[in-house]
Amino acid sequence: MLIHKLLKAAGLIILLSCICNLSFAKTINIKSTHAYTEESIYYLDTLFDFKLTEEANKALLHGIPLEIHTVFQLRLKRKWLWDRTISENKIIYKLEHKPLTNNFLIIDINTGLRSSYNNLDAALNHINTISKMKLFDQNILQKDNDYVARIKTYLDTGSLPPPLRPQAYFSSKWDMSSEWFEWKVIK
Repeated sequence: MLIHKLLKAAGLIILLSCICNLSFAKTINIKSTHAYTEESIYYLDTLFDFKLTEEANKALLHGIPLEIHTVFQLRLKRKWLWDRTISENKIIYKLEHKPLTNNFLIIDINTGLRSSYNNLDAALNHINTISKMKLFDQNILQKDNDYVARIKTYLDTGSLPPPLRPQAYFSSKWDMSSEWFEWKVIK
């Protein structure tokens, strides 16, 4: 009986911790998006305001790489069911600090391209700007359906070293995520 009460209390504490983490201000904001088509391909330009939390900044400076994910989804609007994801694209950047040169390295995981920067602000400016992200071929859109597109950016806490993950999952000090930014797709 005592074990049952302790498990209930522990579950309640974990639940409250998660709820409290959701109430903190976001450290990533989507400042602007511009979607357009060229030769039937749908592209997106986006500008973020991405700031590292103090905890993430400290970890980065101590050699722990951070993975920043940007997810785009094209979704079919449905009246009676949940929206269905038609297409999903993801950009994954790995941000590293090189202490010997005091440079910051960004690796685009999708392409393997590497960019080096003299300071953290310059590296974050690179992450903050997405230009001409190829999203989908406009021919997949059906005339009689309504579609929405949405984008979100977040720090992938699952990519952190295993000893840091529990702290990152339950602490607002690691909560770096934008809200979903959504807009109607014009055919």
